[in-house]
Order: sequence, then C-alpha cells, then structure tokens
Amino acid sequence: RLIPFGLDGNGNEWCFVADGELPGREYTVAYHHPAGRKLFGRLPSFTDWLERLIQTRNEVIRTLYDDNVLYGELELG
Repeated sequence: RLIPFGLDGNGNEWCFVADGELPGREYTVAYHHPAGRKLFGRLPSFTDWLERLIQTRNEVIRTLYDDNVLYGELELG
C-alpha cells in the first residue's frame, strides 16, 4: 500500500500511502524507514509535503523531527 516517490541516501523513502481513501482526494504521504518497518512524518497530502519543502528549503523529514529521532531511530547522517 506504499507507493515510493523519493528515495534518500540512507535507503529510506517518501511514499504515498494508498489506504483506500476516496477517489479525487490526495493520498497522505509518509517517510518509510524499511529497516524499522515504520512510517514517520505523515503529512495529509503531497501538496503539504511540497509546500514544506519549498518554504524550508531543507529535507522535509529534518523539519519534522528533532535530532533524537533523526539520528537515533532513523539513523540519518
């Protein structure tokens, strides 16, 4: 039910979460951590994800969590 649209250098990916939402609506998006088999940073839509990217000019996942999650759970360098 995950449709990847962006991979990072750590092997994690941003995905559309196809969980049976009504047609005509945007899928939610989430950051998938395959090693931990967890979803992080769920946002209501790709539009929300893209707006955050444009506004912060930073990796979206880094704008959503503190260093404990980024370096501890997600093991991002």
